[in-house]
Amino acid sequence: GKEGEHWYLEAVDLLRAQGNEDELVSKLSDALGEAQGGKYARNKRAQAEDERSMIGKFNTLAGLRLRLKNEVDKLFAAREKALGVVRRLSREPSQRDVEMCGNCGDCKANLNRTGTRCAHCKAQDEMDAYKNRLFHHTSERT
Repeated sequence: GKEGEHWYLEAVDLLRAQGNEDELVSKLSDALGEAQGGKYARNKRAQAEDERSMIGKFNTLAGLRLRLKNEVDKLFAAREKALGVVRRLSREPSQRDVEMCGNCGDCKANLNRTGTRCAHCKAQDEMDAYKNRLFHHTSERT
């Protein structure tokens, strides 16, 4: 990988080297709960069941390190998938592309169109999946 690509793993390693692991894990868990608007205190079970939540998913710094790496890997995979879909959209639309977009039952539903979903709507699904992963803790999901 590129130098500095996994800086957050190096940060966790530095924390581990300092000792006081139990205290650090406790402080990190508390900070994560506060960062999520105190949802953790009110709804621990829902947070623990949420696969993307960091709360309750580690009890050691080694566990945090693994969880961070997995989540960042998933984030970059979702990013690459979204970018791939956008790159495949035609720069110069064909007549078929124009017809599909004009008759899309999704984005043109307000015009009573009932055709199959156009490439832009399909691309939006991947963009939404990426956005939801990226901003999971700070915004409402679409």
